[in-house]
Amino acid sequence: MNKELIVLQLHYYLKGENNHSMDASIHNECERYFVQGILSLNKYVNGVLSVEIYATEELGGIKNKYKVLINGTIIGLGALASIAQLLSYFGVHFTNPNPDNPSETLTRIEVVERIKSKMDSNDPFTEEEFDYIASNDKDLRKLKSEYFKTAIKDKTIESIEVNEVDSNSDAPKPLGRINYSDFQKCVLPKEEDTDSNEVDTIIYIVAPVLVKGRGNSWRGICDGSPIDFKVTDKEFLDNVYNHIISFSNGTYIRCKMRITQKVNLQDNTIKISRNVFEVYEVNDDENMTLHKIIHKKKSKIEIQQKSLFDDIDFN
Repeated sequence: MNKELIVLQLHYYLKGENNHSMDASIHNECERYFVQGILSLNKYVNGVLSVEIYATEELGGIKNKYKVLINGTIIGLGALASIAQLLSYFGVHFTNPNPDNPSETLTRIEVVERIKSKMDSNDPFTEEEFDYIASNDKDLRKLKSEYFKTAIKDKTIESIEVNEVDSNSDAPKPLGRINYSDFQKCVLPKEEDTDSNEVDTIIYIVAPVLVKGRGNSWRGICDGSPIDFKVTDKEFLDNVYNHIISFSNGTYIRCKMRITQKVNLQDNTIKISRNVFEVYEVNDDENMTLHKIIHKKKSKIEIQQKSLFDDIDFN
């Protein structure tokens, strides 16, 4: 049986006197991300939370009330208090700008397990654990970002406030408020930063792709390091697939290679892809030229015209 745990009120303050009207599609999209944000906390409480919404009020802007319910049984009053505390902190965090340098003190598994272990105790959450939820829960950060990315489209919004509504009190308890001018601070930066450069280089071939349709990931050694790369030089590939060019120990190619580096700004991981787009010669260790690749000259129209697939990374 469902049991009411906490009521959160989302209050949109709107610009202009007696204004209680905002774009319906923006309002509904914001509402969806807010509810998903609450439900994302289910990972910490074994999926016991559900959300119901009250009728919208239109006095003093627009107010939405969300009744968060607990489904099933959790042993101990401490667990209920801990979940209520978690939800209250969600409201506080939701209206705070994203930190410039999010803390990374605990792994996700460590924090989830520690939070779950407190569901049946009276111990309060630590600031360290709250910092993780606010700064390092990727699901929550993404949903919050999408919420404010949507809300920023409605310029009639002056500010947004999250309150906790107590059934025993007429006045809601403010958890946090954010002005329209700070909405952008809640939006995550773009996830990837891309840098690309072209080099003239030599690659010793370790594992070529000799049959068309067998994939396009070649392996070689460049500047003494093993690399994976793809080849898009049509003339060179035609020679390979037609068995005009063969490879043996010590075979290398002189070529132009495009190196693209993508940095994921969310977790600072780096992905490097390499594309050999023009091969000049195929040589061997004795510096004998085995093959010179003749390339068809491209017209200006071919050079300037982009392919529909230019932006797709096939790696």
